[in-house]
Amino acid sequence: MDQRLRELERRWRATGSRPDELAFLHERLRTATERERRRLAIQVFEPETLRESLVRFFDLGPDVRGVDALKVLLEANDMSASDLSNLLGDRSRSLGSRVLRGERELSKAHIRALCERFAVSAELFV
Repeated sequence: MDQRLRELERRWRATGSRPDELAFLHERLRTATERERRRLAIQVFEPETLRESLVRFFDLGPDVRGVDALKVLLEANDMSASDLSNLLGDRSRSLGSRVLRGERELSKAHIRALCERFAVSAELFV
């Protein structure tokens, strides 16, 4: 970790402020690998601007939503279809795969679980 990044992290941890956290995360994004960038991009942006961050960092169209947005969130959080099934409360572990293939729609309860887990607006999935 370079000196600038260490200083930004120290300042953020000392103040706990969102602007200091964002400065630290932006610097981490600048110096990160591609995989780490995907994960960090989700953290850097406020939930209400997540769609714009997905467009900017993952080269998705401006109307990204639904399964496409879900796939990006899963990848950024190192989650599999099986993890998605578990998150959605499916013991058979097949629901996640069916949702990602477009064979099954997300219910309101599923969307609530996703919003809570990823701290995003329900609008992202509808």
